[in-house]
Amino acid sequence: MKKGWIIYNINFEDSEKFYDHITWFIDEAKKQNIVLEAKNNTDILFTLSNTFITSSTLENKPDFIIFFDKDIRLAQSLENIGIRVFNTSNAIEICDDKTLTHIVLTKNNIKTPRTIICPKSFRKLNENEIGFLEHVTKELSFPLVMKEAFGSFGKEVYLINNKDELRNKTLQSSDKPILFQEYVQESRGRDIRLHIVGGEFIGAVVRTNQKDFRANASNGGVMSAYIPTLQEITIAQITCKAIGLDFAGIDILFGKDGPLICEVNSNAHMKNFYMATGINVVKKIISYIDKEIYEST
Repeated sequence: MKKGWIIYNINFEDSEKFYDHITWFIDEAKKQNIVLEAKNNTDILFTLSNTFITSSTLENKPDFIIFFDKDIRLAQSLENIGIRVFNTSNAIEICDDKTLTHIVLTKNNIKTPRTIICPKSFRKLNENEIGFLEHVTKELSFPLVMKEAFGSFGKEVYLINNKDELRNKTLQSSDKPILFQEYVQESRGRDIRLHIVGGEFIGAVVRTNQKDFRANASNGGVMSAYIPTLQEITIAQITCKAIGLDFAGIDILFGKDGPLICEVNSNAHMKNFYMATGINVVKKIISYIDKEIYEST
């Protein structure tokens, strides 16, 4: 019998929104004759040494794991004992950290908004330590966007309109990894979400928000089916390849000179997308894994 696990974070267990996705994966896997068992990240503990890696939980190892979490060290431990993890720990780590995302995209000449990464600090900076904001202001001008490196659903993303806002918000958040980006006026309250599975374009929506510069549905954005251009599809596919993603939701801004990659989601939520398009991305992901694990052996 084909067997896999889907791993989620223990903190998501009480959230209907998150667990609905887990059960959706389980149901779709069953339709394709795969037994998919849900486990939270506290179910699996490893003992590490120089000579062996063990876990009593893994006496009967699954054929594969869908990693619907961001517990990178757990994903790495699972990969180290030879289990195929979708997406890989490296890809999830890059997507989870917006600073790493833009470093990788820039390295691969993939167009993004101009981005400046804030210097790392182990404590909150003081007024005498933020002289670098002069360069940020000169390079990006106002308004500009400030983002914390870790966050989802458009949270911890701020529109900065002047020097006072930039100073205050930087001082407030400077003990966290943050980045500054040019504000893409052409895409205010509007972006595209494309889903890619196994390098194949699956479908797209346009998200619009009349009341917020962020288009995310969680901030009041509305999704509708969208037919992307070849250029938009291509940049999404190239992005997935550069990061090493098996599947992803790619967020694209409408730039003045063409599409710009905004963010890359290794664990994108697909319920609203399905409601807007009728496209079952989960089914596509299960079919892709089935082919990768079973048809190739």
